[in-house]
Amino acid sequence: MSYIEIQNVRKSFGDHEVLRDVSLSIEEHEFVSFLGSSGCGKTTLLRCIVGLESIDSGRIFLDGRDITHVPPQQRGISMIFQQYCLFPTMNLYNNVSFGLRMQKLPKAEIKDRVEKVLDIVNMREHINKYPYQMSGGEQQRAALARALIMNPKVLLLDEPFSAIDAKLRKDLQVYLKEIHKQFGMTSIFVTHDQEEAMRMSDRIHLFNQGILEQSDSPYEIYARPRTPFVASFIGSYNLFTAEEARVLFGTEKITAIRPELLRLSDAPEPGEESLSFAGTIVNEIPQGSIIRYVVRSASGIECKVDELFTSDSHRSVGDEVTVCLFKKDLIIYE
Repeated sequence: MSYIEIQNVRKSFGDHEVLRDVSLSIEEHEFVSFLGSSGCGKTTLLRCIVGLESIDSGRIFLDGRDITHVPPQQRGISMIFQQYCLFPTMNLYNNVSFGLRMQKLPKAEIKDRVEKVLDIVNMREHINKYPYQMSGGEQQRAALARALIMNPKVLLLDEPFSAIDAKLRKDLQVYLKEIHKQFGMTSIFVTHDQEEAMRMSDRIHLFNQGILEQSDSPYEIYARPRTPFVASFIGSYNLFTAEEARVLFGTEKITAIRPELLRLSDAPEPGEESLSFAGTIVNEIPQGSIIRYVVRSASGIECKVDELFTSDSHRSVGDEVTVCLFKKDLIIYE
């Protein structure tokens, strides 16, 4: 049995089924992400694991122990919410030490543990600050310190970076992974941001309307999406209906291909393993070192093509082009 086992979990709110027979495994010391759009069930499952929500059916195991009906405070799990829930009337020291004070530990031990954990999150100099005196990044680290000081077996994080600007968010992602390794925890990270999940995770569990669509490493889930939904959610795949695929490729089944695996040329490329079709560039979207071209075929079917930006190969809206690809790069769904 894996360190965390979710077995056939179902959860409904009224007539709305939020989790539909979800089963997944998480290994000890793994950093995993629950990924999906709003309302897909990822946060609900997180709350079920920590014990803040009951489940309608199924079982939840932690390290071989059935914790389905165990109270939250007895599960050995800490959770950081999207809103950090720091006590506004307490300074950093009192916020971080709150759980230890509830356990009535000796003051000297509390002080020692608080100072050690604040050193780890680089917040020692802010020990007397109140939440309103802290930046968003500092509040995030304060919430992390409050969770770490309890020595949790499992750390759950519910979109903790959603209110933080992009530059600081990337820094905190790297920082959180370092803390995860340093403490040897098992961490579950909820996000709707696919790039964030790809960057941080050992394994991604992708949800869609209460259903677990795919559980895989970032590489596998990007390179080999198992369903059309996964292809549409991860990596901006071109996803063609069976009729569109018949016109463009002759496959007559739902077909996907990544934008970076398509090439723009001035003429078809010869070869039995190649395919091509003519089209017109109808839009260009700069993305830093990449330019995304939207190409419309003669039959009116559009696709995205990503090319590395170079000053001597830049194309323009209205240019007639040939889209080329290798047959092996097509993902065909039965």
